[in-house]
Amino acid sequence: MTNTTIIITTNCINDINLASELTQQQVVVTDIEQIQFQLADNSSVLFQKDPALQHYLNTLLGMNLKRVFRSNDHQLNQLTEKSINIDGTLLLLKDDGDWIRLHCDSGILAKL
Repeated sequence: MTNTTIIITTNCINDINLASELTQQQVVVTDIEQIQFQLADNSSVLFQKDPALQHYLNTLLGMNLKRVFRSNDHQLNQLTEKSINIDGTLLLLKDDGDWIRLHCDSGILAKL
């Protein structure tokens, strides 16, 4: 299965256990093109695969990210590590089988 869009219904994106959700939906991470979060107020947030950003982060940070998803609905001004400037919000990364959630707080990016 390729070009897969995953739809996850949740009250709050921060409460999501994404690895568990993907296991329930029986989807292979490398097949995912988009992740759509359907929120309780009937709004939705869409994160799309960004292969260029994935390559950039893997090269610059020496990470082994399988997928990088990004939403253009919000702005993330900078990753402070090695002064990377990115337009958009970076939410989810796949790193050696584990999900990493990146959170922006006043321009400082941290792994949660």
